[in-house]
Amino acid sequence: MHDAQKKSMFHLMRVLCYTFVGLVLFAGCLVGFFTYITRPPRDTEVIANFHAHRRAFEHLRDMIQTDRQVIGVNTLGVRTVGPDDAGPAHPEGRFPSARYKEYLAALKEAGGEAVVHHDDRIGVLIWGSGFAGDTVHLEVCWRETEPASQVASIEEFHKTRKAGETAFRRIEGNWYLWADW
Repeated sequence: MHDAQKKSMFHLMRVLCYTFVGLVLFAGCLVGFFTYITRPPRDTEVIANFHAHRRAFEHLRDMIQTDRQVIGVNTLGVRTVGPDDAGPAHPEGRFPSARYKEYLAALKEAGGEAVVHHDDRIGVLIWGSGFAGDTVHLEVCWRETEPASQVASIEEFHKTRKAGETAFRRIEGNWYLWADW
């Protein structure tokens, strides 16, 4: 090999080495980032937020109990009971825009993504992660009755959960953290 060919080969190997190292670092950063964003918030953080913004959580509960036709509200719109309801829709028309904005303001204050009237509870969605039906949720919820499946820590539940399981952790009174898998 000539000196020019050796230099060219050395340069190519160096470029390939730097590219490989860069890709490994980029992949590591992606894994770290996705691990961070898919980790649910700590129980203590959610409970502290609940206490700091309890009035907003109670207001959301009261509104969705009053608006009996409402199943859920989020930034995409309002989901109501009815034969023509295929999912969230913009509130213009069947649902008053001012009321929708009131929901959004209370959600923002509570740090929630949505409020949903489930069969057994009213939940303010705090966190969710997943894709295509394999999704995990964390709510602050209010229930009329005490749930049977209570745990000491939602964080521990997330470490030992099995598909299809749900758990509650009492905050106080009829307020709970709720998580599923």
